[in-house]
Amino acid sequence: MAGGVSMAVRPVASGQGGVLARVVRECYEAVRDGRVGDLLALVDPQVVFYPVFRPGLAAYHGHDDMACLVSDMHLAHGDYTVEFGDITVQHAALVTANVTVVAGPGRDQPPVAVESVFAFRDGLISRMESHPGGKVA
Repeated sequence: MAGGVSMAVRPVASGQGGVLARVVRECYEAVRDGRVGDLLALVDPQVVFYPVFRPGLAAYHGHDDMACLVSDMHLAHGDYTVEFGDITVQHAALVTANVTVVAGPGRDQPPVAVESVFAFRDGLISRMESHPGGKVA
């Protein structure tokens, strides 16, 4: 991982794991659907995203870059879909998600399996790093 994610491991409180997994899923859905306001509600103001697809920037920093991320994803992949595989809560601040990104109609792009690691701070996504080759959803 670029820069790595370093934080103390804490057990997940009862019910918290499901909440974190749902936040990760909602993040993917907000980007896919172009709902920037919903995305901003899920991420820390100082968030850093390192997406596997880098159609624009290599890293997206803070709330200002989130709209750019949404736009760049749609410019590169059209009206794409996300197929969800495993979303695993590692501990109270780290979630791993395996998804497959399927480009929109008319795009000559094969589906791509992606593994993303999400770090949380105070219930918000503070960092996301994606790598190709996750488990196929």
